[in-house]
Amino acid sequence: MITTNCLDTKNKRLNMIDENYKAKLEDLDLEKYTIAEYLFESIVDPEKAVTDLCQEQATAQHRRSFVEEDTRPKYGAKVIELEVLEKDAEPKFVFEFTPKGKKVSLCKVKIAQPWINFGTKIPNMLSALVGEGIYYVDGINSIKIIDIEFPKSFLKEFNGPKFGVKGIRKKLQVKERPLVCSVVKPNIGLTPEQFAEQAYKGLVGGLDMVKDDEMIADTEYSPLKKRLELVMEKLYKAQDKTGEKKAFLANITTEVSQMEELYDFVAEYKGDAFGLLSTMPVGLSACRWIMDKRKFPVIAHFPFIAPFTRHEFFGMSYKLVTKLQRMVGYDGIIMPGFGSRMFTSHEELRDNIEMCFEENGLEKTLPAPGGGIKPELVPQMYKECQTKDFLIITGRGVYKHPLGPEAGAKSFRQAIDAVEKGKTIEEYAENHEELKKALEWFKKFETHTAPIP
Repeated sequence: MITTNCLDTKNKRLNMIDENYKAKLEDLDLEKYTIAEYLFESIVDPEKAVTDLCQEQATAQHRRSFVEEDTRPKYGAKVIELEVLEKDAEPKFVFEFTPKGKKVSLCKVKIAQPWINFGTKIPNMLSALVGEGIYYVDGINSIKIIDIEFPKSFLKEFNGPKFGVKGIRKKLQVKERPLVCSVVKPNIGLTPEQFAEQAYKGLVGGLDMVKDDEMIADTEYSPLKKRLELVMEKLYKAQDKTGEKKAFLANITTEVSQMEELYDFVAEYKGDAFGLLSTMPVGLSACRWIMDKRKFPVIAHFPFIAPFTRHEFFGMSYKLVTKLQRMVGYDGIIMPGFGSRMFTSHEELRDNIEMCFEENGLEKTLPAPGGGIKPELVPQMYKECQTKDFLIITGRGVYKHPLGPEAGAKSFRQAIDAVEKGKTIEEYAENHEELKKALEWFKKFETHTAPIP
């Protein structure tokens, strides 16, 4: 939601911009505008660069031939804040067309665009604000979109999560502690029968959920319907044995024309099975369409996001992707986790988590940091997430435990118990064999340069 507090117009930076391409915040009806923030390197005067940036993402040729009407007052994008962070800097993004020996100005700009230009349609909005035009502006060497702020009038057209944090906790009957989910390993190559047996071992050990990997979906050797049927049989058996509610995240990622069929397979289990969907391979609009059915929780996975978020000065920020995923309806969002394994800074991870909880009128989404998560990282996850409302996503942390998957699942629950009881992991491991073995075993594989075999 846009507030005047976060958009302080810096008129000293706007003086040289054509009047048609700038505005004061107080002069705008903010309910009619989205406000996008960009980080860019300019090889020309920044005021000229942002003028061209406004043209490219909105009116471009603003007059029709032989007609005096100017379209910019109603439809034009306008700069409301420009800040030069560095002058005469070396380019931080270098490619074939970066002028050799040319210095750049590193800048941030906030641009208001009337959302009448694209409506509340995700493909059209992205075409304007993150589209082809902004990456081909003469004089801009590199550009990255950092965030988009949406007014209430825009967000009210989005359902957002149906279940979210509260709904997932209610389904699993877990009130406070973090939830634990593991990818069934090996992630590909298992028959449906083998997969279900592996899932059962993790569930009886204490996992709240097991999940398909993003690499396994509806394949010839493991059709989703068959795998789902067998896993759910084992899941209900694990519930009876443990007295705890469980869930299975079934991967419904496929061609858009086939996605509804997979969704309906999962819906047959009346919310005991959840959906797993890789957002970018199928597209945000397709995700919005399928999740508007709202029959069971759906968790986002992150394939095909890194190619346009990883570079610091080009593409788009990961937190914006997280915000958009929440808007289209995801109840939980798997995201790159901690440190060197996933090349994710603490700042970026916190930004992603904040996007799951940001007050914007939508239900809060459950953040799920994953990638190389071991029991010893559980205290750090509490600290980084600054909440108990998160989902631990692991894989080999459970299925490579030296005593087997059941012990691997127990080691994570024991790590959570340690934090909840105010003890260190090492102290708690002294009287808990599964956690002790996990600490000893995974100590051998502390960095991404020494992968777990």
